[in-house]
Amino acid sequence: MQWLGEDHDIPPAAEREYTNTPAGDLRSTFYAILLGILIAAVFGLFCGLLYFRYRERERARMPTFSDAGGMIRLNLDGLTPEIAGEE
Repeated sequence: MQWLGEDHDIPPAAEREYTNTPAGDLRSTFYAILLGILIAAVFGLFCGLLYFRYRERERARMPTFSDAGGMIRLNLDGLTPEIAGEE
């Protein structure tokens, strides 16, 4: 058996272009979103690391840790330094 015209099983070029273009658009959109998420995660981790190291450096400069936030507290453990002028 032989077709007398175009083979009907093979879609014409315009039909192939019509189906490939939306698929390519969806694929590129998916990759763009995935790349954006990846960049945001890397940037967030980098900023978090910088902030953590900054806070650790600030905390290391403090002479002692005051869990009372600078308020008056009992010196039961003997770790609070004496303040000049205190009785």
